[in-house]
Amino acid sequence: MRSRGLRDAAEKLFITPQAVSQQIKSLEHQLQVQLFRRNGRSITPTEEAIVLARYVDNGLQDFADGIRQITDAKKTDRVNINASPYFAANALIPRLNAFMTIRPQCDIRLKTNVELPDFDQDDIDVAIIWGFGQWPDLEVKFICTDHKVICCAPSLARKIRTPDDVAGHTLLQPVRSRTLWRDVLTSMGTAHTTPRNTIELFDNESMRRAAVEGLGIGLISEGDAKREILMGNLVAPFGDAVCRNMPREQTPAFYLIHPRSREQLPSVLDFRKWVMAMDWEKELSRG
Repeated sequence: MRSRGLRDAAEKLFITPQAVSQQIKSLEHQLQVQLFRRNGRSITPTEEAIVLARYVDNGLQDFADGIRQITDAKKTDRVNINASPYFAANALIPRLNAFMTIRPQCDIRLKTNVELPDFDQDDIDVAIIWGFGQWPDLEVKFICTDHKVICCAPSLARKIRTPDDVAGHTLLQPVRSRTLWRDVLTSMGTAHTTPRNTIELFDNESMRRAAVEGLGIGLISEGDAKREILMGNLVAPFGDAVCRNMPREQTPAFYLIHPRSREQLPSVLDFRKWVMAMDWEKELSRG
């Protein structure tokens, strides 16, 4: 499937093209299904071959995962976690002692990254990622909503009187959701949903800092917004509950994600149970 033809496949397998052709014919005969259409020396996979290849790839990946797990003696009592930096700093790390009481001998490795990891290349078992829940071929569990507050520096807040004024200013936009501001403005009933200017930022900490410095209007996570408002560094021109009225599918959240092949590892299983039992929204909303 990944080769350009019989000769290319034969070179990769260190056998002759005739042997590859014979193996294909033997498999087609065994399955009673045509896997390739032949046109002279070229072959084209059928729809059945494409479907079968997907299952074979998944099976080989599960096999590789199994080999990796049983050959690493400590793996059964280790959990490699990748977490969103904001979630890690404000929720996971302050409560990680609770998990350590459940598995006191567990070796915990925590990496922070806003991007979904490559679970095999990065040697990650489970991730907590910010987004909208759309990660095909992975086990995805909703943890909690990341409620946003429209915030800006006091000097900028004096120029904002109505929701229609917002799009006329520079908006601080998360790189991983370029439609979030549009959805927020639409939910507020504004006539203008296309911002004049944007600054794109990768994480909540950068957005918080940019808002405090007066670079634009930001969508700040609730906990950070409350702290900065209390200190007088930020203002919420429309209150702190505007984004709470948005539809669930348009509201960013944190999700627990892992390959299905990892779910039976004792350490991963216990970590998942612990995470799902916690009230993370309460932790994140603390001012």
